[in-house]
Amino acid sequence: MDEFTKSTQAFKAETRNDTSQLAFKQFIIDTTDQTDGTHFIAYQTIYKFPNNFGASVIHGLYSYGLELAVLQFSDDAYSITYNTPITSDVIGYLDEPELVNLLTDIQQLTKEAEA
Repeated sequence: MDEFTKSTQAFKAETRNDTSQLAFKQFIIDTTDQTDGTHFIAYQTIYKFPNNFGASVIHGLYSYGLELAVLQFSDDAYSITYNTPITSDVIGYLDEPELVNLLTDIQQLTKEAEA
């Protein structure tokens, strides 16, 4: 096993635990390893809730620790939304309980809740 593969597996093992919330596992629609071709950069999980809101949770070398962005879906496409009562930006340096609370808040958003 080459060094790139070893470092990728080690980093993923550390970061995957941050974003694999058992309570929200059924809402995960994508997981992505981000690399620059030679080094592992980040692990990203995309959540989509029935209310057409979701989250991008990323943890990597260039993120703000464990970082969340609120997403809004239209069919299968999505974009970051800054117009919710949850945040007007990305939220970084989260711990596990904060992540769970934010995912719960996003899951409970309604269309009327948009700021």
